[in-house]
Amino acid sequence: MSYISELLRRFKDSLSRRYNKHRRLPQYTGGSDPSLESMFNKSHLSGGNVLDWILLALYFPWGLGLFIIRFNAFIALMVSVTILNFLGLSKYIFTPAIRNLLLKFFGVWTITALPDPFFFSRHKPPYIVTSNHLTAVDVLPFLQFGPLDVVIDRDFFNSSWVSVYFLKGFEWILGTIKVAHLGPEQNEEREKQKQHIKNHLEKAHRPLLIFPEGWDSNGSSVMTYQKFSFGLGLKIVPAAIQCHVPLLPIHPGMLGTTVFAEIFWLFFSPMYVFRISVLPAMESKPNEDSVAFAQRVQEATAYSLGVRATKWTKKDALNYRRSLLKAKSS
Repeated sequence: MSYISELLRRFKDSLSRRYNKHRRLPQYTGGSDPSLESMFNKSHLSGGNVLDWILLALYFPWGLGLFIIRFNAFIALMVSVTILNFLGLSKYIFTPAIRNLLLKFFGVWTITALPDPFFFSRHKPPYIVTSNHLTAVDVLPFLQFGPLDVVIDRDFFNSSWVSVYFLKGFEWILGTIKVAHLGPEQNEEREKQKQHIKNHLEKAHRPLLIFPEGWDSNGSSVMTYQKFSFGLGLKIVPAAIQCHVPLLPIHPGMLGTTVFAEIFWLFFSPMYVFRISVLPAMESKPNEDSVAFAQRVQEATAYSLGVRATKWTKKDALNYRRSLLKAKSS
């Protein structure tokens, strides 16, 4: 009995630590920027303690079965969506209640903190929701707020058939605006992309979701927000997102992973618990350029999370990823 009691005590302590870890109070953590390496997970499996690994070993066959069930259900959902969209019936079938039920079935559970209960009813589109970026499936918890558009990198969207059809599986509620990554000399093309987004928002009448870091990290800090979305002349609604897998030593995101791998871990895990804190809307100040506006929103988001707003950029993350891949191949 003493052994069982000790096991239950350790289980309770582990659960308490994980719960408190993901409910940190906002705080400012000063000092210098953390190392780039510390901002990314190199594996979906965390270190954990002995109890964590025991739980994972016991859970593995159940998780594998859960993945098979969810993956087959997702394929069936995509076929159904294709047919219903063709018939023009999807908006009548996929009501908010059905939408949230489907998200929970596929493992996306969301806790939301709003400035006030009527926040989204008071703010009418077009406006932009910005968020820090943790996983390749960060867009899913935002679907609880209703139909939205998301800006994604064109190369990422076309990187594999998995990414294309994964996003198409949610096309009854998710619109994708594909943009190309442009260099500093391509100002004319950038202005065309901005105008395309503005025209789209005026017709769609729904919010636009952007992850301005441009790359997902482990949430220990916030990378520099790219200025593109802050130069569109629209109101910004910042969101701060956290994510964890209860009880199991699993990181929801990993550096250099693939869309299929991210889907596997989502469907394998009992659930991804997302916590989204929506901050008060922000607008550009007089004579404030897009770089300064982006930095102000980044710092507000980092403060809400209790982490540091760093100077590390998407380019730094890509270079670090390339160095890891080069080291593995050599």
